[in-house]
Parts: sequence; C-alpha cells; structure tokens
Amino acid sequence: MWQVGWFLLVLGVCTDSSYVDNVCDDSKVASLPFCDGSLALDSRVDDLVSRIPLDQGVGLLVNKAEAAPSVKIPSYEWWNEALHGVALSPGVTFKGPITAATSFPQVLSTAASFNRSLFYQVADVISTEARAFYNAKEAGLTFWTPNVNIFRDPRWGRGQETPGEDPYLTGEYAVAFVRGLQGEAMEGRENGQNSQFLKISSCCKHFSAYSQEVPRHRNNAMVTKQDQADTYFPAFEDCIKRGHVSSIMCSYNAVNGIPSCADKELLTNVVRGQWKFDGYITSDCEAVADVIYRHHFTQSPEQTCASTLDAGMDLNCGEFLKLHLPSAVEQGIVTTEMIHSALKNQFRVLMRLGMFEKGKQPFANVTKDTVDTTAHRQLALEAARQSIVLLKNDHNTLPLAKNDFTKDGSLALVGPHFNASTVLLGNYFGNPSHIITPLDGISHVAVAKKADRLIVFVGLDQSQEREEIDRYHLQLPGFQIALLKRILDVVSKPIVLVIISGGSVDLSVYKNHPKIGAIVFGGYLGQAGGQALADVLFGKYHPAGRLSQTFYDSDYVNVMSIYDMHMRPTFSTGNPGRSYRFFTGTPVYEFGFGLSYTTFHKTWSVEPPSELDVQSLTQRLNRNAAVESHSCVAAFEITVQNLGEISGEEVILIYAKAPHAGEGGRPLKSLVAFDRTSMIAARQNATAKFCLEAKVFALANEDGNWVVEAGNWTIQIDNLQHKVNVQESVLVESSAIAENVTRKPLPRGAVWE
Repeated sequence: MWQVGWFLLVLGVCTDSSYVDNVCDDSKVASLPFCDGSLALDSRVDDLVSRIPLDQGVGLLVNKAEAAPSVKIPSYEWWNEALHGVALSPGVTFKGPITAATSFPQVLSTAASFNRSLFYQVADVISTEARAFYNAKEAGLTFWTPNVNIFRDPRWGRGQETPGEDPYLTGEYAVAFVRGLQGEAMEGRENGQNSQFLKISSCCKHFSAYSQEVPRHRNNAMVTKQDQADTYFPAFEDCIKRGHVSSIMCSYNAVNGIPSCADKELLTNVVRGQWKFDGYITSDCEAVADVIYRHHFTQSPEQTCASTLDAGMDLNCGEFLKLHLPSAVEQGIVTTEMIHSALKNQFRVLMRLGMFEKGKQPFANVTKDTVDTTAHRQLALEAARQSIVLLKNDHNTLPLAKNDFTKDGSLALVGPHFNASTVLLGNYFGNPSHIITPLDGISHVAVAKKADRLIVFVGLDQSQEREEIDRYHLQLPGFQIALLKRILDVVSKPIVLVIISGGSVDLSVYKNHPKIGAIVFGGYLGQAGGQALADVLFGKYHPAGRLSQTFYDSDYVNVMSIYDMHMRPTFSTGNPGRSYRFFTGTPVYEFGFGLSYTTFHKTWSVEPPSELDVQSLTQRLNRNAAVESHSCVAAFEITVQNLGEISGEEVILIYAKAPHAGEGGRPLKSLVAFDRTSMIAARQNATAKFCLEAKVFALANEDGNWVVEAGNWTIQIDNLQHKVNVQESVLVESSAIAENVTRKPLPRGAVWE
C-alpha cells in the first residue's frame, strides 16, 4: 500500500455534534436491536445494515468511510498500520496526547528468533498501544497487518516485512502474531477466558502470490497449483483457521490472469468457503482501479464494481467504488444484496471490536500510560537481541573481551551504518521516543573505550529496498565494496563486519576472508537495535538467531528472473529453484544457519516412531483444522546439552525429508517444527518436546492435492536423523482444493518444463 497522507477520520470523532463517542449511547438509536448486546451478533448486524439507505451504504465501502446519519454512524478511517509497532498511516496520528510508540524489530528480523512466545508478546504489546491510540482518538481499530507473503526472491523490496521464505515459519508467525493483536490466547494455551471482543482487528495480507514491486499494479503472477498449495496459500490458511484473523487483503497483482480482488474462486470459494473465513476482505490501495486500468480485466468502471463485489471483496482502499457504484446500481449490475453483504462483513468486525456497545467500551481502561512503558522498551531490546544472527566467528573473534584490549588500544566504528538511527526501523514505522544507534550502544560499554578492534557497519536502507522498489542485484550498494576492500588491504587484525539490512546481500567474498574474523547479521532491529548489537558484540547477550532467508551469491539473479513465480527448478529455463526447499545450487548461508558463543549437542531422549500407517495419516489429514492442529502422529523429545563454559539459548529446527526428496517436484527438505530453548547454563541440559501432525508426511502434487507419501521419510535435526517408514500408499486431497479433481502421486525424477 502506498504510504500517502490522508485526512484522519476515526469512528467516534466527528464534527457533527449530534454524534457521541459510542454510537449506541445516542438516544435516537440506543433502543434499536443493533444496540442490544444480548442479541446474537448476526442479528444485530442484519438489523443495522437493513436501516442504512443504499446511498449511505455506498459511502461506507471505501477506506475513508463516510458517515451514515440514518443510524448515527460517524465517518471512519479503516486504514491503520502496525507492522512492528503502531505506525504512521492514514488512520494513525501522533499529534494528540500520545506522541510516541514502541518500535520493535522489522518482521524479517523478529522471525529469525524462531520464538513463538516472542511473536505473541510483541503483538500483544502492539495491540495494547494501538488500543490506547484509539482511546485517545489518534487511531482506528482496524490494523492492516501482518504481511504474510512468502519472501520468494531476495530482490523483493518488501521482503523485510515478511517472516521470510518458509511457509511453515510464516504460518507460525502469523498465528501467534494475529492472536496477540486480536487479544486471543496463544495457541495451545487457551483457557476459555478470551474476551468476546477483539482487542484490535488484524489483517493478513496480501492474498495471493504478491512478492515483487515492479510492476506490482499490473503483474500477472503465473502460479502452479502445486506452488499455491504448499507455498503461497498455507500462511493465509493458518491465519484464518488457527489465527482467527478478522480481515484479509487482496493484492494488486493478478494470479493466472485474474486480478486477485476480482477472483471469486480465491476470495469466495477458497477463503470463505473452504477456510471458513468470517471477517471482511479489503482491497490493497487502488487495487480495484487496477482491475480495469492496469489488468484490463473488465470493460467499464461499473463492471469493475460488480466484479470485485461479486468476487467477495467488502472494502475498497481508494475511492473507486464511491465514484462508480451509484451508476453500477443504476445499471442493475450491482444489487442491493451485494452491497449489504459487504456491509455485513464490515460491521460484524466493528461490532466484535466493541464499537456498538452501550456505556463504557471494552478495553476503555487502556490509556496513554500503557504506551512506550519501561516494560515495552525492554521487550523491544529483548526482541532485537533474539533476532541477531552470528554468521561467522573465526577464532572466537567475538565476543570482544579483556584480552582484545591493549593499553593504548582503541575501537573504531566505520561504515555507512555505524551511527544508524531511522535505518534501524525498516519501513512502516511510527515515532519511537528514542532510537539507540550502534554508536550509542557501544559508547555505553565502558570497556569499549580501550578495545583494539575495528567494526565495520554496512548494508542496505530504504533507498534500496522498500515498497515500490526492488533491487537489481545482491551486492552491497554504493561504495561499500570499495570501502571494505581498502580496509581489508590495510588492517593487521581481523575486523568485525555487521550487516544492517532486510533482504540478504552477497557475502561470498567475506565468508572465508582471513581478515574478517566475525560477521553479524543484524537486520532492521528497531528502536533498541544499537543496544542489542552492542550487547552481542561485547558478550552481554549470546546470539542464538537463525536466518529466516537464504543468502545467495550475486550470480543467482543472473539465472533467476524475478518474474518467474515457480518455486521448483525448471531446467528448460535454467531456474535453479527458490528457497532452501528447492534451491539446487550452493547458498552462501542457508536458511536456518546461525552460530553461538557456546557449543550445543543434541540427542534423542525419546525417538519418533519408526513406522506410520498411510490410512491413519489420511484420516487425520482429512479432519478439520481445529482437530488436525492438535493431532499428534509422531511424538519425540530432544535433549540439548550445553557443552561450553557460558550460558546460552539454542534454536531447534526440525526438518522432514520425503522419499526421493528433490525429485519430481518434491522439496529437498521442509521445516516442520521449531522451538527456542530458554537460557541453558554451562554444562547443563534442557529437553524439548515435539509432536508432528499428519500433514508433515504429505506432499502437494501437481494438481494441488495433498497426498500422503509412502516410503522412508527422514526427520532431521542438525546431524541427528531418524527414519520413519510410511507404509501402504493412499491418496488424499486437500480441503483447500475443489473436490472434483483427479488425484495422483508425485512423479519420480526431475521436473522438466
């Protein structure tokens, strides 16, 4: 979405003195059924919508919704942002009693922590601050976050906003983050005491297959059913089925020739029909206009209105519907029922937010005193620490310690990011009360004044990667390569290289360079990023982050077109495959890579089963999501021993390798579970329990159907491997695909297209 300026219009804020903060406190509507909290939600919604004249209803179908005087509803701005903290956006200002909000690490960095509890805690804090903004009349309650698109290509300018390249990690992030935002208990920790009201409304975006900026408004993403099923769809399905998200955003692009916001198969049949979504669907901003003017999918503005509403879209970010719906209604191609359906989906969410309750609204006690608190700042620091990935540490270059210092020594910080401030915030940020730069953080380490070391800070910023901009190469930009060469030509001691960026950069030259002792990938670490980096560099905190993206060398962009949506290798085009799941080349650093200051050893304390039955897996696979998500078919335990002399945390990544992995479109391996331990003291152990569900042992075939794959599967954790023999082949199909399909297993051998 474009980050452009709009006049703020917030529900409960209206220049007409006849309106009050709570709609249902107005005596003219208080006795009407839609204000009766004892009635069923749908009954209240039906009553409300039935009382809105059609001309007023049209004005409610755009993000800058007009007032509906007939039911005393004031104007409202739907577009609010909170990607990694309450952010400047059309619905959010920092001009009232609240002037700052906590800014957490960018999503791609937070995902590198592989910590579900952290994902949830960050979202919970963001939603608390968002409610405070709403109560202070500085924001709405509908926040269009998170971005759960797959970071398909490292050049994508918005990859920084996503949890990375892996659909499982992205889905797990989405579930935890959405639940945290909306005020629902973390999955697996439900106690039956969730509020009947949403804390704020979350929106999973951008559906579907959106992963490039140029030319996003007219791009036609050609996506196979197989890639849809196991790459582009899963995070959105998780958002809905497990996260219970209350909004979905359809994207600018077309998918296989049909603009996403006009695709009835996607929005109505899949999202609402198969995944049972019950919230509202908004377009990305100006995506409705794109349907006719960029994709040329419709012949008239009126037909565009009809096409998008019929597809299942409920809200237009932009003014297209407002401008053209009246004539579409007059022509008879948009019916009253179509408009009412969209309004009902909108108001169902607004009522769940408590906007139509009499008297004191839910969460009314959340005030400005709950924003930017000491606890929130500490969580921002902890999130930044957990997000840092140590990529190289030859000869224990890090942490910097007393034996690194000489009597006359000094510490030199050089490079374009040594004093980075707003760069650390990435994009979609608000106004943090303070930003700790790397220089600030290191200056606060007293011993650093005598350190005899050189730390070079390089990377990217929003001039190279952001919304509307993709990169053309993976090299460090500008004069950074030349700067590093000059430094490496003259230094006598190995340097420390710190990378601040969203997407990956080519580090192949530096990975094995003898004069680079350590490489730290920081990402965009938020307001506390400088302090977090200092804590890691000087050993106050021991890094445990793991990459949530593959680091390729520069040649990757020469053999892989950014417009090629295929995840799997296609030898006819030279496509080597995308992400760790399908890339057939050698990465510079692979997904999941990350070092520690100590050494961990993992062993099976309880091994997974050695055999599983296809019929049993099939039955579990076909159950509904609520059952399947807690359906254990392979339980095991891992003991993690800290062999070192210092305490540390460890990330455990569990991969599954199918029979004939890498052949016939099968992934080379797939992440199927993960956990992050708490701090393990030196020479001590910790045990982690895991349970794999049936879908782990199924693969998407060329028709997009999930098929239980018979044969020897491998469960892999670092160097640990365990074989699971899945016996007797039975074919199954996914609930995400239409029933009337031909079911077939995956072929052997390579994919030739």
